[in-house]
Amino acid sequence: MGSASRKQYLFSAFWQDEIALVENRLSLTLGSKGEHNVYTGFEFEPSARLAWTPNARSTVWASLARAVRTPARIQRDARVDISTIRGAAGSVSVLSLFGSSAFDSETLRAHEVGYRFQPVKRISLDLAAFYNAYDQLKGSQRLTPFYEPIPAPAHMVIPLTFNNLAETHSYGLELAPAWSVTEKWKLSASYSWLRVFLESAGAGNGTVRNTRCGFGPTWTCLGS
Repeated sequence: MGSASRKQYLFSAFWQDEIALVENRLSLTLGSKGEHNVYTGFEFEPSARLAWTPNARSTVWASLARAVRTPARIQRDARVDISTIRGAAGSVSVLSLFGSSAFDSETLRAHEVGYRFQPVKRISLDLAAFYNAYDQLKGSQRLTPFYEPIPAPAHMVIPLTFNNLAETHSYGLELAPAWSVTEKWKLSASYSWLRVFLESAGAGNGTVRNTRCGFGPTWTCLGS
């Protein structure tokens, strides 16, 4: 296992540029975040967004992006004793979770399309659809048990370790109308629908784990 303390360095940079393909009508926004960490080295998180504005009241857009979640120290070189199990004749077993030096970054590929429409000056409507693919997600696997004499009493260790075998795919819709009643008072509402699938290595087509809908009205009053 690792030492009690460790000095780590994290470096990151971000850039973004908006390119007018057709003036006031079609634009392309490109960007990326770059990061270097002590566990997985360089990570890049690029994004691209294309927006088309056919008229003053409508905008259609689409975007692609990649994001990562880098490992925490506990997932690479820590040990956590989860529970103690007492068996027959006074035997003791300890269920322990071990970090893995092979644990890699979890990744997300996000795909979105959207439409914003303003039928009248004070009313707007936003509609978006998305599909997200999550790869190399955190999971755990059981390793071969081993005997450990210290600390007393002597015991059998049942080890678990982190891996990147899980995958998740999700898609959904979001609807958000808004009404500016006055210059200082705005009413808005939102509706979202989400379906999530969970997969793992050798799990075939996966299983539906969650389907969720939500609705939420909000209002905003701006100060004078």
